[in-house]
Amino acid sequence: QHKKIIGSYIFVGLSSVVLYLIFIPPFSYYGAAAVTIYSEVAIAFLSAYVVWKYTKFIPSFKIVGKTIIASMIMGTVLYFIPNDFYYTWSGLTIGIIIAIVTYLLSLYGIKGITKNDVKILLNRKL
Repeated sequence: QHKKIIGSYIFVGLSSVVLYLIFIPPFSYYGAAAVTIYSEVAIAFLSAYVVWKYTKFIPSFKIVGKTIIASMIMGTVLYFIPNDFYYTWSGLTIGIIIAIVTYLLSLYGIKGITKNDVKILLNRKL
């Protein structure tokens, strides 16, 4: 089933390269950031379309909204950590841990995940 989405990846990859070549020279890292956002959003929508086309599954936008809210909470917490904190490996590691913990606690707090979900994840064999 994974082969069905390869065309989407090829399209987004090639279009992204063209857009990078167009937008990076005049806009520098802002252009690169904009094209990266385009490529992530395009892959998300194209992947959702392929999933829907072959399974007729439509994801719950309630859950998507909760993940966006948890991401915004995480981003707000990270925003208040000074940038120079991340200049060392230990600071970067601590920042990543803070991000993970904040995101998971936020998601749990707004009932994006339940105790049962956590139990299922912890009991899975890797």
